[in-house]
Amino acid sequence: MAFGVLKDRAQRLNAALAFARAAGELRRDDDARTLWHAEYAKLSEGEAGFVGAVLGRAEAHTMRLACLYALLDASPVIREVHLQAALALWRYCEESARYVFDQSLGDPVAEKILKALRASANGLTRTEIRDMFARHRTGEEIEAALELLARRDLGRPVRETTNGREAERWFTVRTGTAMEATKATKGNGDERRAFVASVASVAGGIS
Repeated sequence: MAFGVLKDRAQRLNAALAFARAAGELRRDDDARTLWHAEYAKLSEGEAGFVGAVLGRAEAHTMRLACLYALLDASPVIREVHLQAALALWRYCEESARYVFDQSLGDPVAEKILKALRASANGLTRTEIRDMFARHRTGEEIEAALELLARRDLGRPVRETTNGREAERWFTVRTGTAMEATKATKGNGDERRAFVASVASVAGGIS
């Protein structure tokens, strides 16, 4: 990175820090509040196992990230764009934790289904999922496992018609990446949004 660019970003980071020290209490605007209400239940539900311990208090961490994005943007209000960026970054954290810790779900039925879905490019019907367990798992256990995959954004059902009959086929879902955070901070073409997403990458090199 050119020295001039780094110097400019360092100055802007210092300005953001000065703003943060005097900002006082941050509040969400109406759009951010609506989005937060839609996402809160999912963030706060928690999960079993080691991954659940690693990802605990997701709602608190996400809101802290939203506050950081707002402050880096020199905004006294947490706007929807700041919360969108925070949610995208938290999804990336979740994806990383599941990758590192073997994506344990705390439910062996759900884990077996997820592994099979990832190995099948065409997905699996409910009948195929049921047959995987050779009737050693109840319909209720399989239903609970599929609901868990849907809640964690790891699986999704698609309705299809075969020989005049409707069927449900399940597929894996790719979760968000860090690029979503960058995209989320580019609202209305404002160049400052790009700075919000990139400042963390240069902060470590600023003395």
